[in-house]
Amino acid sequence: MTRVIDVLRQVAPKASQSYLAAFDSGDSLLQQHHITTPNRLAHFLAQVLHESGGLMLEHENLKYTSRRLLQIFGVGRHSAAITPAEAQHLARNEQAIGERVYGLGNPRKAQVLGNKDPGNGFKYRGGGLMQTTGRCNYRRMSQICGVDFEGNPDLVFSPEHALKPALAEWTEAGLNVYADNNDILAISRAINCGSPKSRVIPNGMQDRANWFAKVRPLVDRVDFVTDTATSIQSPVAQAPGEFRTELVPQCAIADLLGERILRVGYQGPIVRAVQLALAQLGYPLRGSASFSGRTLRAVKDFQKAHGLEVDGEIGNETANAIDRALAERNSTIATSAFTISGLIGRRMLRVGDAGPMVQAVQLGLARLGYPLKGTGNFGPATEKAVRDFQTQHALEVDGEVGPEVADAVDRALDALTRDAEPLPRTDPSHPQPAAEIRTPMPQLAAAVSLADLVGDGVLGLGDQGPAVNAVQLELRKLGYELKNTGYFAGSTEAAVMDFQEHCGLEVDGEVGPETTRAIDQAVARPLQSTERSQGEQPSQPPAARDMRPLWVIEGLKWLSLREGRGSADNLEILLWARHEGGAIAKTHKNDEIPWCALFANMVLTKIGIKGTETLWALDWDKWGQKLSGPAVGAFAPMKRKGGGHIAIVVGRNKRGNLMCLGGNQNDTVSIVPFPPNRPLSFRWPAGVPLPLKAGLNSLPEMKSDAPVSTKES
Repeated sequence: MTRVIDVLRQVAPKASQSYLAAFDSGDSLLQQHHITTPNRLAHFLAQVLHESGGLMLEHENLKYTSRRLLQIFGVGRHSAAITPAEAQHLARNEQAIGERVYGLGNPRKAQVLGNKDPGNGFKYRGGGLMQTTGRCNYRRMSQICGVDFEGNPDLVFSPEHALKPALAEWTEAGLNVYADNNDILAISRAINCGSPKSRVIPNGMQDRANWFAKVRPLVDRVDFVTDTATSIQSPVAQAPGEFRTELVPQCAIADLLGERILRVGYQGPIVRAVQLALAQLGYPLRGSASFSGRTLRAVKDFQKAHGLEVDGEIGNETANAIDRALAERNSTIATSAFTISGLIGRRMLRVGDAGPMVQAVQLGLARLGYPLKGTGNFGPATEKAVRDFQTQHALEVDGEVGPEVADAVDRALDALTRDAEPLPRTDPSHPQPAAEIRTPMPQLAAAVSLADLVGDGVLGLGDQGPAVNAVQLELRKLGYELKNTGYFAGSTEAAVMDFQEHCGLEVDGEVGPETTRAIDQAVARPLQSTERSQGEQPSQPPAARDMRPLWVIEGLKWLSLREGRGSADNLEILLWARHEGGAIAKTHKNDEIPWCALFANMVLTKIGIKGTETLWALDWDKWGQKLSGPAVGAFAPMKRKGGGHIAIVVGRNKRGNLMCLGGNQNDTVSIVPFPPNRPLSFRWPAGVPLPLKAGLNSLPEMKSDAPVSTKES
């Protein structure tokens, strides 16, 4: 069963006929957006099935009871901050709720969503397969798709147009690459939180995972009725190592912005549109939808380059200048045969910059014999190559790439293609002359350090390319069980965090200059230490546990957190209880109360899975589904004197004991050994695919000489 419509009829038998008709005639649209593999199709369908309630929801249902209003939009839960008295008055009144939550009744949210007129909150409530919300988003989709969704919001769920905004949002966020790597958390965060790198747990995470589990087994290949589709306007590079270009916003930034002014701290789709526009102009931005320091720097650089007031804010004048620059860029690219000077225009590239412009310069210099790779990050190695090139071509030697240097690179590349005579050169330390090169990418004479390769950039979740591949290869040399996929997924983040903790660095899971230098030093250390004493082993971090469940990765972030000493409480633990709500929040008032079950519930809540919702550890013996034996991520309920204990299996030690991650183990979050026969059972979240292997011998071995735990407190 491979046609999309056949899959949907099986998993969503009550689907809206409009949606089914859209998919039945939507093969060419799916092809245009490169949703042509089983993983891409399954992940896309899982998201739209969740967002649209199994393809049954055309508009967001706002007929909330007073109790549900307080749960979703109440004080402390949403910017609307609805009070109990208001909830009684608003209950089940869709128009009033829409205006209070998304419209002028909630000015902050209304500004973000562009709902500036009375009634906009209800009119532009969530609609369609991806539940497009807010007037500015309907307008943005109108511009991208060429359909007047702003004038007629109901078109987002019409048979003719329902797929268009959903696919536009998918491609705009570059989600095919995350689907290729089965990163459902990043996809869900991009759709629900605005960025795949958000640290927020998406709403409905468990439901999204359940839909994926239903759909994926039904898709062994993807068949289309027609294969005559054309390419979308801004294709997305898919192979690991290729640079991914974001979908160009096909709308005027000034129109989207209206009378608003964007500044540091703002978030939302308009910020994202500005970031993507500036990225197309060569600024080192991604569409994070969050106006932070990097966006501020790019805006100031843009304003300075275009003779505007440099205040770092985006108002009408700056928005119009961005629109003009985009139009000029498109015109320049159309007539410049994609020369480096045509791509860069008036921009100045320097250390710290990143993006397609930097990558183009690196690849151009690499063809001229310089030891560079197209990482897209302007680091020390790139600066050195630029300085060498400037010296060779009698240019000002400042290590920056502006119009003059770009023109010189273009001329050198043109000479290379015409097999021209090289310029005279007397310094033998410079690269091989261009005319002597006969291969498109020269072999490097010596290994480039990781610090040089990454430069001053920062790699994190969702990044891909040769720099990520190099990080993975180096970490593998240090004993981490990573595959060199070139994709920065959860397993890579976990390995980086383990390494950072081992080396006393800031544990943020991102690879920046400090971490790359530490990795380089750790890899070199065993080679330099040739006179070790007998039996001495090189100092290396412990091996990372590859492919661990999300709740394990979340739990490891809290290692070493300790409850307050004496009568003091650790506020972090109290916050866990408050966020859990219900019986846990009512009961857990200080950290002297056993909190192992609180920890287990917390790590599941943070990734969108429901735990026991109680503080009783032995309740876990009846929770979820039972496994035949221990597995990484299995919840292990145990009896202890006076009660119970719950911990999460993460490995085994050489003595054959279980290594378990848990809270309230010696008053801390820690990993300690337990006898393998102590757990009453091994439990797994219901609806989550079972682990591939179970049993003591399937667990990764971890170093530990600690005695087994006999008393937890």
